[in-house]
Amino acid sequence: MRYYQVAKYVITLLLRYYRNIVPLTIKRYGFLFSNLTNNLAPKITDDILYKSSHLFFETHL
Repeated sequence: MRYYQVAKYVITLLLRYYRNIVPLTIKRYGFLFSNLTNNLAPKITDDILYKSSHLFFETHL
């Protein structure tokens, strides 16, 4: 039981870290794709990461 709690904590930290990093890099290089995505890329990726993290915890932990 304790191993699951530790694994869940580590995974939440990693997901929180990547959830902050990915949209920042997309915003930084977003001007290259601004004509295609109209600056929706950061929100879309954040939503995908958020939903996938919830799905992961519902199915695996």
